[in-house]
Amino acid sequence: MNKLHLLFCTTALIMTSCTLSNEEKAVLLVEKTVKSSLEYPDSYEAISIRMDSMFIDATAIEPILVISEEIKHFISCVNRCERDIDLIELEIETLGEFCDNDEIFSKKEKATYDLEKYNRELSRTLDALKANVNKYCIGTFTGWIVSHRYNALNQYGITPIIPHEYKFFCNKEITSCWGMSVWKYVDFQTILDIIDKSKTDNDIIKNFKAEFFISPYQSY
Repeated sequence: MNKLHLLFCTTALIMTSCTLSNEEKAVLLVEKTVKSSLEYPDSYEAISIRMDSMFIDATAIEPILVISEEIKHFISCVNRCERDIDLIELEIETLGEFCDNDEIFSKKEKATYDLEKYNRELSRTLDALKANVNKYCIGTFTGWIVSHRYNALNQYGITPIIPHEYKFFCNKEITSCWGMSVWKYVDFQTILDIIDKSKTDNDIIKNFKAEFFISPYQSY
């Protein structure tokens, strides 16, 4: 009986020691994910890794980023149309009674039509953005966010001066994940902040212009 009891205890100890913690699972998963995208996988060197519980729907992140690029584009288009209309109206005012050129009025008509079209598209994308932000902020546990810094040779066989820094989004079981650079994640957080502090669509547009420095001369 003593030998059986000792055998049972030893087996239980081995099984316990072979069970990985969530942190250890995350380290292995993230390392595997990173190495799969590297030109020189053997050059991978972890610097730091931090794991936090996740209470969001990470599948909404990419749509939010894509829609935000569309919003920047349409804001820029609206700005350009408004600028063109102002210039055309200034030209008409300057010419005064001598302004009988059908081409000028045709340009204004087209610019006005384009302005209305882009404003409709902008309104549509703003609705889509708000819907995806609402989907993102669910408030229940959905998995894990892993912040990771590492060094590795780039495609030219050179180690960058600034280490790579990524955010990885893992499922509850820590069996799958995907990541984005911390710089892209900062842009994403900026978009969330814009939505949070904006009460109206006009506020969102104004804050997009301010945060992303959108002018009529930019093209997105």
